[in-house]
Amino acid sequence: MSNSDWKSDITFWLNQKEVGTYHSLGDYGDRMGKNTPVSWPSNASQYGMLVKITINEHGSYINGSLVSNLTIDNLPLTDNLLHFRIGFKDDAKYVGGVNIFGKNFGDHSQNIIFQVTYDGCKE
Repeated sequence: MSNSDWKSDITFWLNQKEVGTYHSLGDYGDRMGKNTPVSWPSNASQYGMLVKITINEHGSYINGSLVSNLTIDNLPLTDNLLHFRIGFKDDAKYVGGVNIFGKNFGDHSQNIIFQVTYDGCKE
């Protein structure tokens, strides 16, 4: 089922460091997603919002808005492995759930894109 009023405070972590929280306004099912197959149940979640997370030397951003002071220099990046977590904090005000859509569901024709650009040089 879905409900456009099911809000969620979805938090993201990278290598066990909290990046920030995205406030989702609802679980959208009022219409079919642009890429959602017709075989998908009409009462299930149909689409969502595209979320972009950026971490740089100035802080952490969600959709262009500063959400924390976590910078690229504060991240433990010693391994070749990055651990990315999506979930809810124990004290989250809204825990309506989370849906992750790929390129064949929802409104955005893309899978999760995880891009790391780091030159390691400091002036």
